[in-house]
Amino acid sequence: MIELPFDPALALGPLTLTWHAVFGLLGVLAGAALGIRLVLARISFDDAWAVAIGGVLGGLVGSRLFFVVEHLAAFLAYPERALAVGDGGESIVGGIVGGLAGGLLVMRARRLPVAWVVDRGVVGLPLGMAVGRLGDIVNGEHWATACDGLPWCVRYTHPASLGQREYVHPAVAYELLLDLAIVGALLAFVRLPHVRATVSRSRDGGVSARDGFEPFLFLGLYGAGRLALSAVRLDPLWIAGLSQAQLVSALFVGIAVAGITRLRRGASG
Repeated sequence: MIELPFDPALALGPLTLTWHAVFGLLGVLAGAALGIRLVLARISFDDAWAVAIGGVLGGLVGSRLFFVVEHLAAFLAYPERALAVGDGGESIVGGIVGGLAGGLLVMRARRLPVAWVVDRGVVGLPLGMAVGRLGDIVNGEHWATACDGLPWCVRYTHPASLGQREYVHPAVAYELLLDLAIVGALLAFVRLPHVRATVSRSRDGGVSARDGFEPFLFLGLYGAGRLALSAVRLDPLWIAGLSQAQLVSALFVGIAVAGITRLRRGASG
């Protein structure tokens, strides 16, 4: 059993921040740095930087938009709060959608090799998510189901914490581990051509690497993992008894299956 005594506020002289904000910023920097590093073999630093900025801005917009939609009734009563981002409130699945969309728009505007760039740039996304999840753990955000008999059950003891006072599953920590596992899987496909080449087979039985595979791999792995973790998450229900994250994650899995299937058929057609 683990007790977490963290104060969610971080005082730096006259400035007060939340650990969520600190690790969120570090996550953006880490994810952007890795994505930029992996695409410099074929595009300039300026183009890589522009794609990263587009992804970050798109992620911020998507994250807030999905959160507002998820809690639409509350925001309809006080619509001005929709833009009060300083009050908190975000959706990780919205950040994924917005980040991918923002990056793709910049790639197309700059006429970059979209499939090749997104294959490598997408690796930074789960890394940034993993680092950002450290702030969620410290702050006690995202409530989870009760936990008993496991050495890693956690509860929050600081009076100002948003976390639960009874022992629960560290659901956000589980997701952090999921994110890191996805980073490893994506890097394997980027760095090991013989692994990546098994994605598709040509008519003569040989194998050929296909650009554009890694985004579908990311969506499939994250979607499936997030659906599994919903068993220990206490997310608000949205439609048909399901949370927004469950619905979007199921959509991610569907997109991944369709995309990978299309790539395989394209290689053999």
